[in-house]
Amino acid sequence: MSPDDCYLSSVCVDRTVSEQLLNKDDRPMLLLDQLREESARISQFTRFELRFVEDPPIGPSVSLFVGNLKENLSQRLYERVLLDKLGEKCRWDSIEVIYYESGCLVLNYHSSEKAEQAYELLNVRH
Repeated sequence: MSPDDCYLSSVCVDRTVSEQLLNKDDRPMLLLDQLREESARISQFTRFELRFVEDPPIGPSVSLFVGNLKENLSQRLYERVLLDKLGEKCRWDSIEVIYYESGCLVLNYHSSEKAEQAYELLNVRH
């Protein structure tokens, strides 16, 4: 394994999820120090991740908890309800778990942007 086999990314999960690919000459500790000077809160929510180049550049998996759904529906019905609300463009990559008796579930997204869009769509108050 050589340095060319990997790349470094920083992920910030403060209010929204954002990923930034770092250059080879970027130094994580210097970046973290700069973040601390700008905002202590953001520095607490920033993580660095070393990824292999051959891994698909999809970023980290983001889990989105969805509650306040009708209780005891089938997985297919939960999917239909969510697709009606989110649309195909914000479709999740997988469903991690369904709590049928509580009417909640956890959606997994490989794209932090799609997860953020889904969150915004589901967070709209009616």
